[in-house]
Amino acid sequence: MLPSGFKLYIRNRLFFPFIASFPRRISYKLATLKGMLDTIADSPVVTAAVKGVMNAFPKMDLSSARTIIKSQRGMLSRERLDVYWLDRINSKNIDQFIRLEGLENLTNSITSEQPVILYSAHFGRLIMPSMAIGAMGISTSCLTADISNPDIPDEERRYLSKKLKSMERLMGGDMIQKNDSLRRLYNVLKKKGVLIVIVDAPPAPEDSTEVFPFLGGKARLSTGVIKIAKKMNALLVPYFAQEEREGLVGYFLPAFSVQKLDDDEALAKVFEPVEQFIRKRPDQWWMWHALPVIWRKS
Repeated sequence: MLPSGFKLYIRNRLFFPFIASFPRRISYKLATLKGMLDTIADSPVVTAAVKGVMNAFPKMDLSSARTIIKSQRGMLSRERLDVYWLDRINSKNIDQFIRLEGLENLTNSITSEQPVILYSAHFGRLIMPSMAIGAMGISTSCLTADISNPDIPDEERRYLSKKLKSMERLMGGDMIQKNDSLRRLYNVLKKKGVLIVIVDAPPAPEDSTEVFPFLGGKARLSTGVIKIAKKMNALLVPYFAQEEREGLVGYFLPAFSVQKLDDDEALAKVFEPVEQFIRKRPDQWWMWHALPVIWRKS
């Protein structure tokens, strides 16, 4: 068996750069094949993901759950390939990668008197809508994971650093890591900038959390985005990147405020569209393997 670091080297420095040299359609088909083949090994992550699907959909049989995760792994492989195409994306060709729907929900919010938090979950090829609006001239900043975390292998940290630099170029704003000062987040909103937050990551031990209904059970997740939104009186705009038969579509949903809601009510409001998209396309959600960390049956 190859060492994990060498596997990451092959994947990140050889395989994906190589297939990204092919025409776009061919390269994405090759990425899909790689992702689907990864499920053959029945890794702990794949096994946990299948179990997560069956917990949330108790009437689903094992074969159907495995099909969902096989499709999910293909999507995640295409999402990783996106990073190797970012440096070639611009305002003239972005519509070849993604189509946007409901963009007026974001643009109308930007022209209001309130700051805007654009949020999503680990769903679909989630970076592409922000790449598209960046190419169109709508600047955004983003709260990202701490890539200096020593638990992240060196080869994966190198890939993530490349990803963040390429994203920052297109987005026009700042990449703010979770270990940075919260003041940077508030400064973005004070200047009426758009802040992007991904809301479904498992909470850190020091995070304030609340329990709310989710996927037929109860989830416990961080209230961080709620506290920021309330403190800054910010509007929340949900967005999702969903793969359709005709290609990738970025959906921007109507804005809302959580100012008058308790934290558990606010989280339920935030996650209502997240659950709707997951139930419609469970193969697009990244986090099935982590479900036991954030969720329990009612």
